Amino acid sequence: MSDTSEADTDSSHSTNSNEGDGKVRKGSTKSKFGSRPSAKKPRREQRYRKAWEKQFQWIKSSKKDAHKAMCGKCDVEMSAQITTLKLHQKSEKHKKNCGPSTSRTIVEAFAGTSSTQHNKSDAIKNAEIKLVAMMMEHNMSFRTADHMADVLKDFSLIQT
Repeated sequence: MSDTSEADTDSSHSTNSNEGDGKVRKGSTKSKFGSRPSAKKPRREQRYRKAWEKQFQWIKSSKKDAHKAMCGKCDVEMSAQITTLKLHQKSEKHKKNCGPSTSRTIVEAFAGTSSTQHNKSDAIKNAEIKLVAMMMEHNMSFRTADHMADVLKDFSLIQT
């Protein structure tokens, strides 16, 4: 019977020790049944950092909690951790909210013109430039341009 008790004590020392020196590993406790990891300490919460605003233009601090960040595009509150911010930036919802907007530009709003009117005026300018370039290339008189305007209007009516 003494042989089994010696074997039990030898096996318990070998599982709890580091290379048989009898020392307990850091982060574990020595017990009769071997070493077991100790309970984890609670994680310290990360506070919001203003420096993140340079990397993530959409981020702002939460008004409710100093440990939270706010997405200005999605109106979502999240924990203030760099990995959480990176994951949110890659999310489909955030990509959709940060996509190109279909609203009018400031210039269009004040000028009272829409993008279709801009496209039409650009097309007219391009046509006039091409007409003048053709007249210069073929050494045509500028006086014929007056008559060509009426002829070209007839052609444009056919297209519309």
